[in-house]
Amino acid sequence: MNTRKFFSLMTMAIVLSLIALFVSTNIARADDGFGGPEKCATCHKPQAETWSHAPHADAMKVTAFVNAWRAARSPAYCLECHTTGYDPKTGKYAFEGVTCESCHGAFTSDHPKQPMKVDKSNEMCGRCHKSTLNELNLSLHGQKGITCTACHDVHGTNVKAGNASALCEKCHASMTGKLSHASTAGKGLACADCHVGPRSGDPSEGHANTGHMFKVGTDTCSRCHSKEMHTGVQLMMGDDSKAPVTPNVAESGVGAPLDSGTALPMLGGTVIGIIIGLGWSRFMQRK
Repeated sequence: MNTRKFFSLMTMAIVLSLIALFVSTNIARADDGFGGPEKCATCHKPQAETWSHAPHADAMKVTAFVNAWRAARSPAYCLECHTTGYDPKTGKYAFEGVTCESCHGAFTSDHPKQPMKVDKSNEMCGRCHKSTLNELNLSLHGQKGITCTACHDVHGTNVKAGNASALCEKCHASMTGKLSHASTAGKGLACADCHVGPRSGDPSEGHANTGHMFKVGTDTCSRCHSKEMHTGVQLMMGDDSKAPVTPNVAESGVGAPLDSGTALPMLGGTVIGIIIGLGWSRFMQRK
């Protein structure tokens, strides 16, 4: 083998090695260290089963997200929260959906000897649930140090204690006996119907209202009592559109009703006029 041929082969080998290294590096960035939910399920079957039926598992497939994502021309930053192991440098990810490793970190080879991290802070959830975290921080719950995991099952993402009302009652049992709350119990209303209410806003913009300030205002009442509330406002503002219709005789000047501000001066003027008239009549008779 001559020298030129040798160097040609060596150059080709180096190029192929670099290409292989580049490809393997990019693939590793997408799933390096991530074992996937199936690996976790071998030891944590109950948690994995609960997770598989929860919204996190289908975060990349749920219709509302898919439609909003496509309408926004599929921005890559959405994948940070809707996939696991997303690498913004390559645009690749390890798994679709929010898997175990989105919260616990990438699988480590010495687990279970080395425990996986367990971060129960509100900021952990707030990485993706930004609007909810902001609302919670402004609420009395947030100011009292109530965490997301105090109310939510982290694997199933549903509330603990079976339903929202039972959960609220654990801390707010005294409220159920008050008239304003007890009167709604027989009508199929739950605490969340008033204190959380319907969501609003554009979730694709990250500004969706999730109701985690737990406040009740006039807009809350108007969802069910708009007719009563609007009637009251109309009456206070002088809207007599629903009052009995009476002829407007003020414009014709015939039989127009007089208020006290008009009637008293007119009565006084009439009396004075009569007195002056009588005095003038007697004066003329003496002549």
